[in-house]
Amino acid sequence: MGVPGAVLMADGRSLPCEVMDISLSGARVTSAVDLPDTFNLRIRPSAAGLVCQVLWRRGAVVGVSFTSRANPDEHAPGGQNHT
Repeated sequence: MGVPGAVLMADGRSLPCEVMDISLSGARVTSAVDLPDTFNLRIRPSAAGLVCQVLWRRGAVVGVSFTSRANPDEHAPGGQNHT
């Protein structure tokens, strides 16, 4: 059993997911929808997102590598980046 997370989509939607086997370099993520090859993942509501790159897919489960921390403004309402 994993921990609840949220996939932050480029269009501003936040989709629920389950995060398992978390390490410093990546995790397994289960989602009810097909995930893009790169996405932002938030594991705790107060935490910054992590940029994920999909390494493999097996049905609803993807293995991801964490490539960096997400810019907190990247998915702000209106899609504006304030950097």
